[in-house]
Amino acid sequence: NLAYLTGAIFSDGYWRVLPDGSSQTVFVQRLTTPQKSEFVESVRERFQEAFDYNLRPVSSDYYYCYKKEVAQKFDQLYENAVLNLLSANENTILNYLAGFYDGDGGFIKRGQILRATFDTRDKTLIKALVIACLRLDLSYRVYTEKIHNKCNFYIYSDIEKILERTKRIVPEICKRRTGTIFFASKQLFDDL
Repeated sequence: NLAYLTGAIFSDGYWRVLPDGSSQTVFVQRLTTPQKSEFVESVRERFQEAFDYNLRPVSSDYYYCYKKEVAQKFDQLYENAVLNLLSANENTILNYLAGFYDGDGGFIKRGQILRATFDTRDKTLIKALVIACLRLDLSYRVYTEKIHNKCNFYIYSDIEKILERTKRIVPEICKRRTGTIFFASKQLFDDL
């Protein structure tokens, strides 16, 4: 539960501990589809289970918690994200990825690919996703757009394992067809 919640807050939320001692943990999600409603309720339930405190709706898009201990916990989880994923079991890593992709991710039907977009300046998230994919032996690719400071993180293989745990992303999975493609040697070496 904490792994899924951590992925969701890392991708679709933020937390702060201010010098004056005040703090906030915020989850942001616009309720435009039934899947998003299910995702928000799942995050709120897991938050309640993990911290024995509610994420309270402030508006239709924002859910807040003002407990300092909660923000400090997310701060600690963020700082140790790579180490935590290095020592986590497969189920924990899959739940983290499911939460992350439910937050800021999407499904590309053509090619059966998971995609998440986030800020390139957040090197910790990029490292954590790379470690998670390496631990699960998932094929992935990272594209960065320097102009817009965006990072697109794609997962290509075994996405069914992640999608079993997602609440917002409900795609139609088609079995990938693989086979052998034959090329004439003239096609391959024509310009040599």
